[in-house]
Amino acid sequence: KGNNSTLKDAPKEEPFHLGMAGYTFVKFKIDETLAFMKKLDVHYLCIKDFHLPLNSNAEEIAAFHAKLKKYDVVGYAVGPIYMKSEAEVDRAFEYAKRVGVKLLVGVPNYELLDYVEEKVRQYDIKLAIHLHGPDMPTYPDATDIWKNVKDRDARMGMCLDIGHNLRYGSDSLADLKRYK
Repeated sequence: KGNNSTLKDAPKEEPFHLGMAGYTFVKFKIDETLAFMKKLDVHYLCIKDFHLPLNSNAEEIAAFHAKLKKYDVVGYAVGPIYMKSEAEVDRAFEYAKRVGVKLLVGVPNYELLDYVEEKVRQYDIKLAIHLHGPDMPTYPDATDIWKNVKDRDARMGMCLDIGHNLRYGSDSLADLKRYK
C-alpha cells in the first residue's frame, strides 16, 4: 500500500514473554523457585529435571502443573536435556510430550541430528539447541548451532544463552539479530 500503510497491515508478531531457565534455581526447591518468580513477576519457567524428573508419571506431572498454577506460572518448555544416544532422544521427546510442552531445550550429539529431526516432525515439538560456550566442544556458540540447523526443519533452532555465548567471545546481540 506504499506510504499509506498502517499498523493493522503489519504482520502479527508473537507476544514476547520473559521466562526463567530452571537451571537458575538448581539449588532451590520448586516452592522456593516459584515464590522467587512471584516476587519478580515472572510467569514462565523452563522445567528442569531436578524439579520434575524425566521419569515422572502422569500424576506427578499433574501435581507439578497444579503447583505452578497456584503461583501463576506456566511451564513453557523442558530442558536443557542432553542426548547422547537415540534412546536418550526418545526419552527427551516422550518427557516433553508427557509434560505437555511444545518446546524442548536440548543438547543432542551432532551425529543424532537426523534422528532428532525425525522426532521433531513426529511429535511436532520444537527443539532449541542450547549453546554452552568455550568449555564444551558441542555447540559452543550461536554460529555453530546455526550451521547445524539452518537447512533442517524450521522447528529446530537455538536457545541463545547469552552468558555462554559471551564467554565464547561472541556478540550475543549481533547473533540474535543475525540468527533470529
